[in-house]
Amino acid sequence: MPIFIEKAKKYVIYCRKSTDEHGKQETSIEDQLAYCNELANKEDLNVVARIEEKKSAKIMGARPKFNELMDRIKAGQVDGIIAWHPDRLARNMGEAGQIIELVDSGVIKDLKFCTQQFSKDANGKMLLGLAFVLSKQYSDKLSDDIRRGNQRKHEKGFAIGRTKHGYDISENKYIKGKYWELIKQAFIMKLKGETEDVISDWLNRQGYCREIKNPHKQRERQKMSPQKLNNVFHDRFYSGYSTMNDKGEVYLPDLYGFQPMITDEEYWQIQRSSNVRGAPQIKGHYLRGKIFDANHPEIAYKPQIIKNRIKTAYLYYIVDNDYKNKFSKEERTQFKGIRARKIVEALDKLFTNINPKYVEDDFKKTIKLARDYSEEEYKKKDVEISRLQGMTTRAQNELDDLEENFIQDGRFYDKSEKGKYLQKKTTLNQEIESYTKQIGKIAEERKDLIPSFQNFLNTIKALSTSYNSMDGNSKLEIAEIMVLNILVNDGKVLEIELNEMFKDLFLQSGGR
Repeated sequence: MPIFIEKAKKYVIYCRKSTDEHGKQETSIEDQLAYCNELANKEDLNVVARIEEKKSAKIMGARPKFNELMDRIKAGQVDGIIAWHPDRLARNMGEAGQIIELVDSGVIKDLKFCTQQFSKDANGKMLLGLAFVLSKQYSDKLSDDIRRGNQRKHEKGFAIGRTKHGYDISENKYIKGKYWELIKQAFIMKLKGETEDVISDWLNRQGYCREIKNPHKQRERQKMSPQKLNNVFHDRFYSGYSTMNDKGEVYLPDLYGFQPMITDEEYWQIQRSSNVRGAPQIKGHYLRGKIFDANHPEIAYKPQIIKNRIKTAYLYYIVDNDYKNKFSKEERTQFKGIRARKIVEALDKLFTNINPKYVEDDFKKTIKLARDYSEEEYKKKDVEISRLQGMTTRAQNELDDLEENFIQDGRFYDKSEKGKYLQKKTTLNQEIESYTKQIGKIAEERKDLIPSFQNFLNTIKALSTSYNSMDGNSKLEIAEIMVLNILVNDGKVLEIELNEMFKDLFLQSGGR
């Protein structure tokens, strides 16, 4: 009578550790693999593959390697699974039910766990189902606990998750970090109209970097990229507000000595003036972030080039569709685009109509406001000068070291090494010269920010005389300095709001 030998079952060892699980709470993949190999050797199991996955099992269908394993099992290529614990296979009821169904139908012929026994009888399946339920309950409870803990931290203004660019974390609070001044300068550059590409390149040249842990728990230094910087400029945290989903926002300076990099007004100015990355940039002075709807002050108009049927280009100010779509179809008709020419015409009427009652007393008020403004400008220029002086010192030290090494060892240099030495020396001298010129230029700009009364009046009179002969771009450049906001509606200019120091200088005609 023939003897039938049962074909050896084919097992796959499956090890998983989620990236959001803490090392002290879950066994590492290396340990899981060691335990599973020990079990396979002890029971002389036929292991055909070993799978390692770093994905959460909380959400169904989120693990590509697990899904591939299920496909292999259904195709008859694998008979059983070896795992450290049932919760490595599933922490959601969908995949847990899928595994139990495959066991029930005999597609999965065996399961082996390092932490508990499994049998294919009714009790074994019940215990397996119970293990899956407890795993889901643990996962849900952990999420709830973390969410509640984060909510309490948020209410106190404590740091949650990764720290922010330019800040360190001390006693759960955000404090000024090593690169705080650099990131603040990046915001200043953005407010002046520089692009993310230019600013990120500047930051990297200043030595900015961020240390993070890679998946192998090794520290690596990351430079700033335009996309990362774009995310920074759209994060209201840097104006002092910490936001947490639907839990509202808290103002950090009210909770402890948090130092914002920008004011909230500056943050919203950046949001209004930011262009979509990759979109063509409109060059020139186009009053970005200064034109608003008279009836809805939260809605800003942005400049856009529009061509007619014969391809003639015109500059318009329009409202983004993202804003328009918040209103009904009837309401959207009021957000009509306005020609830049109409803006310039309104400025013409204003800037050539000097207030005859504007006297020296008014000027003294203006001077006070200008001095307040100048103090802030002085601080910005001081920061820039300090930065350039630091770069000059660094370059000079590098040049001194280079020359000292050449004095000591230059006689041993070959032709190639001497060429590199001379090239490096030339580059460093050029850098030092460039930094010195920049420092001199900024110091000159800072020297006399407050004009005399007579010079001021002469400048304004000259402006009113020559204004009409200027081109549109020059007129808008002047408006960039003097205008706070321009309120429009239905394609018309309703009001021009001047900056405080200029509001009494011109006669406003009309009004809202």
